[in-house]
Amino acid sequence: MRIGLEITGALAGGGYRRYNECLLQALAEVGPQHEYVVFGAYWRGFPERGDALRIPKLPNFRTEFRRLPQCLLYPAEEYLGLRWHENFLERLGVQVVHGLGTRTPPLERIPSTITLHFSGLWDFKGVWNKFYFEKLTERSVRQSAKIISISEHCARECTKAWGTPNEKFAIIPYGGPEPHFAPSGRPPKDPPYFLFVGMTRPQKRPRLLVEAFCRMKARRPDLRHRLVFAGAPGEDQAWLEHRLEQTGMRMHADFLGLVPQDRVHTLFQDAYACVCPSTEEGFALPAAEAMACGTPVIGVNAGALPETIGEAGLLPAPDPDALADAMERVAMDPALRARLAERGLERVKLFSWQEAARRTLAVYEELLAGAR
Repeated sequence: MRIGLEITGALAGGGYRRYNECLLQALAEVGPQHEYVVFGAYWRGFPERGDALRIPKLPNFRTEFRRLPQCLLYPAEEYLGLRWHENFLERLGVQVVHGLGTRTPPLERIPSTITLHFSGLWDFKGVWNKFYFEKLTERSVRQSAKIISISEHCARECTKAWGTPNEKFAIIPYGGPEPHFAPSGRPPKDPPYFLFVGMTRPQKRPRLLVEAFCRMKARRPDLRHRLVFAGAPGEDQAWLEHRLEQTGMRMHADFLGLVPQDRVHTLFQDAYACVCPSTEEGFALPAAEAMACGTPVIGVNAGALPETIGEAGLLPAPDPDALADAMERVAMDPALRARLAERGLERVKLFSWQEAARRTLAVYEELLAGAR
């Protein structure tokens, strides 16, 4: 097959980038007989941002980035009937298109699939975000003959949002973290800290975590544990800092901002525990990365967190008191912390990029067979 892979979502970094880079590498390993055209169009930071992506440098991988502004190209394709992408892909002989970032271009003659990373019901702010994540995602979902959902939760929410039939989904979770996400052998950093990794945006529920942390510290002022946020500032950042100041807990919290990817694993390794409070998580990659580092995970019993964490971590109800109780339990019980760390190391072995790539290739083959 000659497969077109749209990967401009990876330019935003974070989990999208890791998904794209890890899946491409796994496709190179398990599907060397196929040809891959990695494509996309963008303007800002061209070509450096695309060049920085880890794309396999192999004879069967071809990179086709064009310097075109998405803010003009995407609406023109969506509303004016422009078929620039489809014509371009047909000239290259592409037989199947996969949008790795929750969208594909409008396509009428080439079968397509997307990877659905979120539920489709998030309240996105701003005109562009609503167009990109709502309009384009909905159209891509309806256009795709098959949808790769990273969790059962995402599939259920997609059906709730757009009436997508169950048989249209292939549930293919993320693979495991990269090899450098591994236990360090060091004890937790002193003073110990609870770690949150991700942008401080409402969908990640950082407010829930701050409320829980403040309640835990108010109940147990003897606990030396801190709260560390690692990720780009989002819409909730100002609220979080104000709430910490208001409760007298600001001195116990650190906001590191966006941390280079080659340093994130050390934050997990040195953390006392990782907390993932999101009720809308699609897969919870930070939870998997923490487990791979031998760091206990505290999630909430909502979204895809139960699918990712299973019985390897604590999954309290998504309310401040329940989450505070779980954090206090881990802080006060070193034996519990050790058990959770062991369970996490076993749990993360279930996730494999090679298996994800094999199942993704099976989706491509199904699409191609259906188009004949």
